[in-house]
Amino acid sequence: MSPQSPEPSATALQAGLFEFAIAELVRRHRSSFEPLWTVESWAKLMIWLTLNSGGSGDRQALEQFADALGPSLCGRMRQLFYQRELESLGLKLLADPAEAQVLVLPLAAAGGRRR
Repeated sequence: MSPQSPEPSATALQAGLFEFAIAELVRRHRSSFEPLWTVESWAKLMIWLTLNSGGSGDRQALEQFADALGPSLCGRMRQLFYQRELESLGLKLLADPAEAQVLVLPLAAAGGRRR
């Protein structure tokens, strides 16, 4: 008989749900802010998120929101924002305007997963 893995804790389940929800939110709304794939569109997304989270649109509220997210979550969100999977071409594109290079990977080598 093979040992069964332990059930995930409530905290682990909540964390998984949070990660999923944030990723979906970014993916679904990243095309709503023009011009696409720009620092300006990223800033507009962050303003929209701040406003919809109960913050005001002033500079202090925006900075407080970004601080509350923390660098790790903010970085993951930014990576998702500038990442695209071009399934018809079999490519994953990472193109953050703050980076000097654009990274193009085959989808199979980019984790082998497709949404």
